[in-house]
Amino acid sequence: MKNPLPNEAAHGTAAKRAPRIRDLVIYFLRLGTLGFGGPVALCGLMEKELVQDLPTGDHRRGLGDSRPAYVLPLLAQKSWAKWTLYGNAGYWWQTAAGTRDYWYSGAVLEREINERLSLGAELFGNTPKERGGRADVAFNVGGKWKLSRHLNMLFAAGRDIVGDTRAMIYLGLQFLTK
Repeated sequence: MKNPLPNEAAHGTAAKRAPRIRDLVIYFLRLGTLGFGGPVALCGLMEKELVQDLPTGDHRRGLGDSRPAYVLPLLAQKSWAKWTLYGNAGYWWQTAAGTRDYWYSGAVLEREINERLSLGAELFGNTPKERGGRADVAFNVGGKWKLSRHLNMLFAAGRDIVGDTRAMIYLGLQFLTK
């Protein structure tokens, strides 16, 4: 199947441009209607066309590692009354030069304070992400404030307690569709 996503590299120049949403929609419509060979063949074709032939960031500009990374997560959750405990563990498979595959895990304990406010604490960590790097363990506290039926404000702050000593603060909006 010919790569339907336009890029200048296919036309003889070294520069690639990121695909537009329209290009991706056309690609997946064409793949679904003209693709053959079963899931394994389609995955191989998609890997070639969407990973090898398209840019995935620019490490020099701090926009990713210029190569894809894959995650294999395992998630679990238990709720009782106003408390929720959830966690995840998994494995990151990285393909960029200078990086290494690594394990991660984390757990969150969250309490519903009232109908609009939930607060929680998180502990998470990972094995080294780069060759010669160190493992990281961090602690955060944060919450969710329900602004309306379809909009939440998310907030968190914390710092590393093992590894690089960095502080972190996060503020975001969550749009709900249901």
